[in-house]
Amino acid sequence: MPEHSPKLKKSSIWARLASFYARLSYEKPWLPLLVLALFTAFSLYLGQKLKIDTNLRVLLPKDTPSVQALLEAEHRKGSTDLFTIAIQDPSPEVVARLQQIFQDSIRTWEETVWAQSSQEKEYFAKRALLYFPVSQLVDLKKRLENMVAGEFQNSNPFLVSLLDDLDEPDDAQPKEKGLEGWPDMEALKKEGLPPDILASLKKELQKGQQNKSQSQASENEGSDISSNNSTTNSAGVTKESSGAEEQEVPAPLLPDSLSDRLMGWHGARNAWVGVVLSQLNQPSTDADFAKAIYERGEALIERVQASGEYPNAKIVVAGAYRNFREIKEIGHDIVVAGTISLSLMMALLFFFLRRPLPLLLINIPLFAAMAWTTAAAYLMYQRLTLLTAFILALILGLGIEYTIHLYSRWAEESRKGLSPIDAMTAALIGTGRALLSGAATNIVAMLSLQAGHFQGFREYGVIVSAGIGLCLMSTWLMIPPTFFLFQRLGDVVNRHLGGPRWFRSTVEWFMPGSGEIQGGKLIPYLNIPNQTWAWVGGLVAVATIALSFAPPVQFENDFRNLRGKSTGAGISYGRAVGAGKNTSPAVILGKDEKQMRVIHDSLALRSGRPEDSMMVSFVTLQSFIPPQEKQADRMEIIKGIDSLLSTRALAERQGETGERLALLKQYTTPSFILQDSLPGWAKRFLGEADGNVGRIGYIYAEMRESDAVESSKFQKGFSELEADGEKVPVASTGFIYADVVNMVKNDGLRLAIITFLLLIIIVYIDMRDWRGVLVVVGFISLSAWWTYCLMGLIGLKLGMFNLVVLPTLLSVSVDSVIHLYHRRLELGAGKISELLSTTGSAVLAGTLNNAFGFMGLCFVDHKGMQTIGLLATLGIGTGLLLLFTLIPVTIEWLCPKEPQLGLGGE
Repeated sequence: MPEHSPKLKKSSIWARLASFYARLSYEKPWLPLLVLALFTAFSLYLGQKLKIDTNLRVLLPKDTPSVQALLEAEHRKGSTDLFTIAIQDPSPEVVARLQQIFQDSIRTWEETVWAQSSQEKEYFAKRALLYFPVSQLVDLKKRLENMVAGEFQNSNPFLVSLLDDLDEPDDAQPKEKGLEGWPDMEALKKEGLPPDILASLKKELQKGQQNKSQSQASENEGSDISSNNSTTNSAGVTKESSGAEEQEVPAPLLPDSLSDRLMGWHGARNAWVGVVLSQLNQPSTDADFAKAIYERGEALIERVQASGEYPNAKIVVAGAYRNFREIKEIGHDIVVAGTISLSLMMALLFFFLRRPLPLLLINIPLFAAMAWTTAAAYLMYQRLTLLTAFILALILGLGIEYTIHLYSRWAEESRKGLSPIDAMTAALIGTGRALLSGAATNIVAMLSLQAGHFQGFREYGVIVSAGIGLCLMSTWLMIPPTFFLFQRLGDVVNRHLGGPRWFRSTVEWFMPGSGEIQGGKLIPYLNIPNQTWAWVGGLVAVATIALSFAPPVQFENDFRNLRGKSTGAGISYGRAVGAGKNTSPAVILGKDEKQMRVIHDSLALRSGRPEDSMMVSFVTLQSFIPPQEKQADRMEIIKGIDSLLSTRALAERQGETGERLALLKQYTTPSFILQDSLPGWAKRFLGEADGNVGRIGYIYAEMRESDAVESSKFQKGFSELEADGEKVPVASTGFIYADVVNMVKNDGLRLAIITFLLLIIIVYIDMRDWRGVLVVVGFISLSAWWTYCLMGLIGLKLGMFNLVVLPTLLSVSVDSVIHLYHRRLELGAGKISELLSTTGSAVLAGTLNNAFGFMGLCFVDHKGMQTIGLLATLGIGTGLLLLFTLIPVTIEWLCPKEPQLGLGGE
């Protein structure tokens, strides 16, 4: 046996198992392969059932308050998503006609709970004054009394002259103010009046004070914090952005017959935008259902447009049911990342293996392990998340390393003259400890994520750990029988092959026999003087100092910068349902009407306070139905207002003031507001799935939900409200964003330290020597520092997605050092060139393939996944540079000079 081949001892269990399996694989390769093929087929069957869930809340622990509140909101409200048809056309009549067509069609679907394209406001207009606070009604009454007094004085000149001669007392009544400045919209806002109704009342009550065009513009402005917005957005409607800034065209007149339509003017596009909203009986989070409904909506649009009656109309399916497109795009990204990674890996492996058949065969265990991993993921979670969706692309890089090391050692032992069985046995024994240690470091690094609270990291750690373990198992179980089967087939083919020499050579190249073991090397034998290594070490030290002046790394808090391509509908329909910076209101989850009225009053007190400035408006049952005692008090004042308006002095007023007084007169005989008399859309807005009305409310915030910093500020003040000593939860998707980022930040540093310490323990258990631990700790620390500094130089931010690869980077670094360290102990001192040419080649191939597995993610559209690819490629590349400049000379200097045989390591 060659001097540096591991002794084929039969004493250890591993050696006996390796020898037995190598012989079985050579004599009956079909037997283990048949069993493994059946298991792989069953795994593929389970794996194809995996779904991708893009909802961020699945990344948080189920007991997180924001998750619990959101689940309760969905349970109480039913489906919180609205299926939306958005329509854009220069003619409001065309938009209205199309709204009616789509509304009538959608109502016929068996999945439809309700559908609407208008929100009638006449009910609230008739009772407008019953929503006004007493102070506003008293102010109006005093204004009218002053106006009556003024008319009386004007009709009696002698009295006017007499009064002018008197000194005016300090408490004299102010001169007539008329209706200028009334009503105070801020006072109405504090009452919690739904903002679109507020805008509508303002328009009605201030008619004649501004022209129609200005009134319409005011309505659109008021709708920016609208209850239209609240009605729809409480159910999950998401406003589409309009893109680049364009010059606004003033809004034309909207016919009064269309004033109740869910319609708004888009000045930048010189068109009217309308929507049809419908609640379906299943949520958009069900990807299959969302896809089917989306396609049905698209088919309906196609049929309508095929008539040719609406050539200028743009019609699209919008809203939450477009979400499945994100899943579709992630699926596309998975294919792109996998194709790029696999292509890079195949190119490298072909150069490493020199022959096409080994290239094919070395990937069989890898693809089997990928199938096994998907089955394991399905059995554990039944779905993938945004963090685990690209797991197969990662397994490509992480798993190929084991097959590379085993093949490289088998090729090396075969070239030394060992028989196929002995060569495979030697390879299994020689690489066994290093492969097991490397896999253990990877698995421990991944499982260290269980020490965190962030569920996304924990699931990622479990699935990647399973994938790593299954890759190692597939390598040990599939490489021996697969290679022996095709090697023996090659021997048979080559023995019986006839024909020209070029033909036989070609077939032998494709189907090599047992005497044609090629490849296994990437680094040639280079005799590098020790002085050169000293210079290299000096350059690394200088570079480390220089990198220390790099800018600090920032954290990405805005999820808009971590998403894929826009799945927007292409129509800015927020103005039709009520625009605003926050288009998904927070939902107040009260237990009864009494509690909600207490909360309403407390929010009214907070409205306008600087510390609560993020709250734009709020809506509860009290916004629609003031307490009966308040209505009674207001009714008394309104009767007095009606009496004043009936006086001859005011009834005969002319001009603009006269018009407004006549208009006010229409609102001074209201009937009481009762729940049963509310319009249907208002009941749906306040109602719950079980028929209860009035136990929920909504808060609208001026913030960008996707920005975790802004959402976190709002969460601190409004995640819980207090009513009579009880805590009332508030649900918001913005709170999910905030909790995800806060939890990731809190877990990040702690998990990195835990992973680092666990890796040191694993390394010590494996090496049982302070030298090995020192090498690993030094290498990890330096590699991590270089990566951090380079991130600052290129402006790569840390975030929810790429933080998850930090344990992977640490474990890959340790894995590579372990292989070099074990082989250095086996070879002894003075053999750096041989170390790099043999095990160094396998380490280089394996590490490059690790990088290639991640590199495909650099080219996907999903920005979050891009950051994973960029950080992993940067980190692995940095580690690779240091691995082949500092580690060889470091372990040469630290390790014993004599070979340490019998370690069973590579």
